[in-house]
Amino acid sequence: MNESFTSWLAGAAALAAVGCSSEEPAPPPDFDATAAALANDGVLPAGARFVDAIVALDDAIGTLCGGSPPDATAVETSRERWREASRVWNRYAIYDFGPMSDGIPTPADAFIDSFKAFRQGESHVETLRTELRTIVADGTDLSGDDFTARTYQRVGLVALEVALFETAVEPPDPAAAAVADELSASPNKCTYLEKQSEVLRDRAVALDAAWRPDGGDYLATYLSSTSDALGAVLTAVQGHLEYLERRSIANRGAPISGISYENIDATMDELEVLLNAGDADSLASRLEQAQAQAVRDDHATRIAAARAAIGAEDPDALGPELVALGTIHLNDIPQALGITLGLNFTDGD
Repeated sequence: MNESFTSWLAGAAALAAVGCSSEEPAPPPDFDATAAALANDGVLPAGARFVDAIVALDDAIGTLCGGSPPDATAVETSRERWREASRVWNRYAIYDFGPMSDGIPTPADAFIDSFKAFRQGESHVETLRTELRTIVADGTDLSGDDFTARTYQRVGLVALEVALFETAVEPPDPAAAAVADELSASPNKCTYLEKQSEVLRDRAVALDAAWRPDGGDYLATYLSSTSDALGAVLTAVQGHLEYLERRSIANRGAPISGISYENIDATMDELEVLLNAGDADSLASRLEQAQAQAVRDDHATRIAAARAAIGAEDPDALGPELVALGTIHLNDIPQALGITLGLNFTDGD
């Protein structure tokens, strides 16, 4: 075998080896599947949980005020149902787009949580206290009142918190027995509770139904544009985290029940669901495929740090973690995955 032929064989073998070892380029990520997973494993279950929690609260208030004279045990049961509804709401509230932010001039979520209205974190507790004192003191007949016509400052979770967790006197008495006695002596306060609870239940059901085919079918709109869908979710999450930090909700939210840190911890629960929704199609999996595990790991580290601050009830330590988590959702995840977002949350400040 001559030298030139031997060289040709060696070159051909080398080329063959290169051809055999090369791999087909990886298929592009299926962001349609990721968007669908965020809805099916994130938004929709969160909405269904909120409906269940509000229905349970409405049932508890019905038991408290129906038939037998109200007692401290029934008050405590209603309070615990309210706490659970508040925690579940603070999971659902991160999905602040679509039906939740619809409504002119007032978005739908404002009628559920007046603190969250326009992400201003403004307290209307004193307004509600003053109204209830008048209702109880004057024996106001509320049987014909249409609570659906009330402004967002006078309804929702905060209105029920004021009515369930203290008496309508100055100074308010937080004892469950005192609230039960007041409900017995002032049936109009029970009417107030029942009407507030009924309106909140109907709004929770309507908000959940707006996503579903037999309601407004916002899911179809959401899935019609993958980039818009992913952008809506990630931008909404950042906006909610910014609201929690900027408005000092750890110190100011749930002022009577005292569960603001529990509510923020529930938000952390939903952030973990959000990142992992869809398993192989999840944002976490997409980050791994993009060799951006550092972003996913930073997300977990920041949630752990936030939970530590929550456990210590340390707002100074919590604030920076909320900001960092917001940055991950608004900047780091989209950049790692090549997703272009629209404008993030601004409130005019």
